[in-house]
Amino acid sequence: MKAFLSIFLISLVVFSSLCINRASTGHSSHPEPAQEVTAFLTEAKKNIKECNTTLKKPLAPWSEPEYLNMTVLNGTTLKLGGKIYRYTVLGIWNVSFSGEANSGEYKIIWEQLKNLTTTGGHEIDFKIYKGSAMISSFTYWYVPFQLDSFCVVVSSKSIKLPNGDTLTFIFMHVEKGDLWLALLG
Repeated sequence: MKAFLSIFLISLVVFSSLCINRASTGHSSHPEPAQEVTAFLTEAKKNIKECNTTLKKPLAPWSEPEYLNMTVLNGTTLKLGGKIYRYTVLGIWNVSFSGEANSGEYKIIWEQLKNLTTTGGHEIDFKIYKGSAMISSFTYWYVPFQLDSFCVVVSSKSIKLPNGDTLTFIFMHVEKGDLWLALLG
């Protein structure tokens, strides 16, 4: 009986160890959205510091540099200019031109419209829903040839919602990819 109990305990320890190692390995290959947002902002700041070529500019003329100073507090909130915002990641690194995300009681749906520009630009239609009712919409133009001229491009669009909430969309481009966020505040 002692031998059986010893074998059982050793097997349990080995099995537990394998499960823990497998779980920690799986977690490290898929960073949390907060970690990815922090990594993206860190890279954007680094790109601005290192951007000293004559062909590139540090920020696009329409950029909002204060967004580079966002501090991610946890998986859903961030601090910007002393104010706390709830945020939703719409896309990071490789952006999809269509998708769906929830932010609080709102649903955000975006899709690429059929008409594309000859320079590779994309016209993307964003719609904001509360329940089944569409409460706002806007169009965002993603224009690659303009983005390539700058180390960091930031553009934003604020939508005032009927109940007084503000939903701010941030579109940020660096040389390796894009970050799209919706801030609710």
